[in-house]
Amino acid sequence: MTQPEIGNNINISPETLQIPEEKNKSPELNFSVSTLSNHIRSKVSLSLDEIPDFNTVSNKVTSSLNELKNKFNETKENTIDETSLTIEKVINTYKDAPNLVEKLTDFIGKLPKSTYDNMKLAVNNFQKNGDLQAKISNISKSLGVDPYIICGVCTQETKFDATLVSPKWAKGLMQLMPNTERGIRNFIERGSKVNAWPEEKFYALLRDNKTFMEMYKNTDSSIQNLAIGSAFLAYLSTKFWGNMEAILSYYNGGGSSAAKNSKENQSYAPWALSYAKLFQQMNIFPTT
Repeated sequence: MTQPEIGNNINISPETLQIPEEKNKSPELNFSVSTLSNHIRSKVSLSLDEIPDFNTVSNKVTSSLNELKNKFNETKENTIDETSLTIEKVINTYKDAPNLVEKLTDFIGKLPKSTYDNMKLAVNNFQKNGDLQAKISNISKSLGVDPYIICGVCTQETKFDATLVSPKWAKGLMQLMPNTERGIRNFIERGSKVNAWPEEKFYALLRDNKTFMEMYKNTDSSIQNLAIGSAFLAYLSTKFWGNMEAILSYYNGGGSSAAKNSKENQSYAPWALSYAKLFQQMNIFPTT
């Protein structure tokens, strides 16, 4: 039978506690709620400050976290500063660089080995032809073609080795197929400037481009190849409204649907553009 609560005391009978029958003669047990509460609090409710070494550990954790935070911020700021300095160094150092191979090593030493090797070979061959830089600069200005795109195509095609001939008989720095080169030459030399298809008219008008024609008639076949290949890029730029991926894919595919859709052609534009950007980082064609 449950006893009523009286004041701050709870009367608990032996029956409620289910004390064995032989102990039923024990007196009634009375517990003070406040006393019990205080007892529990004093035994198990220590404050954190009272735990041995808590403050020391807490301070160390806080200090460590602050140190990590400061290190992170310092590293972040240093990374930004170093990146800015690297970009500034590239811009300033690569202007009229006397030794592009040495500068190339500094700049793209962390590129994949195959990419680095290709660029190194291209730059080596580029430097062997002393006036190639001026020739590309002149032809790009006369045709309105980005000189770095020309470098990207030459790197992708031949690494600036004009002696290479492909299994399909593509020749020269820009690896022009015989039919492609022949067709462009016919348009330039005999094409009509009026009442003609856009392609024929475009190339025929180049007869009035003095700078282009000087390179087109150069006795060096590699310079002729450079002029014709760049003219092809200039025409494709008008055909595809400056869409460089489409221009380069068509350039490599030669107009063939099968060639343009091939796995090799799908990777051509990204690689040529990547090489073009690397040459651009070297800033070998100062803007005027």
